[in-house]
Amino acid sequence: MQLDQKMQRELKRKRLMEAILITFYLYAFFGGWLYFKQRDFMYFPDRTPTNMAAAGANAVTVQAADGTGLMGWYIEPQPGKPIAILFHGNAGNVSSRLFKAAPFTDRGMGFLFAEYRGYGGNPGKPTETGLYEDARAWTMALQKEGVPVEQVILYGESLGTGVAVKMAAERPGYRAMILESPFTSFPAIVQDRYPVYPARMMVHDKYDSLSRIDKIKVPTLIIHGRKDMLVPLEQGAQLANAAGGKAQLVVLDNAGHGNLYQNGAPEVIGRFLDEMLK
Repeated sequence: MQLDQKMQRELKRKRLMEAILITFYLYAFFGGWLYFKQRDFMYFPDRTPTNMAAAGANAVTVQAADGTGLMGWYIEPQPGKPIAILFHGNAGNVSSRLFKAAPFTDRGMGFLFAEYRGYGGNPGKPTETGLYEDARAWTMALQKEGVPVEQVILYGESLGTGVAVKMAAERPGYRAMILESPFTSFPAIVQDRYPVYPARMMVHDKYDSLSRIDKIKVPTLIIHGRKDMLVPLEQGAQLANAAGGKAQLVVLDNAGHGNLYQNGAPEVIGRFLDEMLK
């Protein structure tokens, strides 16, 4: 009888060890898969070449510092009016953001759809470093055309908020900045989604806006949806607090992550622009 009990205990111990090993292997396998494939889960580019000429935009080209050629689209401003540069989110391409120009162009402002590498027919693959290079190329292109930095509004959407904040931190004097559904950093989002992994140490592309926003001195509008299930409202609020009074946070109660324009964003942006133009 004692021998049977001992055998049963040994069998249970072996089964427990097997379960622990299987769990460990699955944990390691899935973690490794996430680590090496993370950019496939981060960027969802529509590589289809864009043509926005029918909407009154002109094709413009620039070359990033690493030699990557980029094409975007540009709506001319009325004389003396500011120009907004849109750095869009991680999916699609600029053609699906045409409606975002309306609050600006309705006021006579220009609008530059700054397309990234790997998107909209442009060569290359998106990375954090690459998108920063692309953004610098677009901002420098305006400077070369004689547009002073104080006439440029940085406009970031979702992933593009990290790009906009980086550009504002690198160079002072922009007219204003608008951040739509911003996050504190990309590792913070990943850590929230995968709490069982040390995600903060695993993520390659960090877009760490929280560490930069206190260096930015320009008027900043932050718009966030209260029902945002992708980037929690708390992250937008953290950025606003870290900005030290330079940022205005507007929460749209009925909006999620991708539907701010259907829930009041154009009016919020319009009021911000009207105040800025006074």
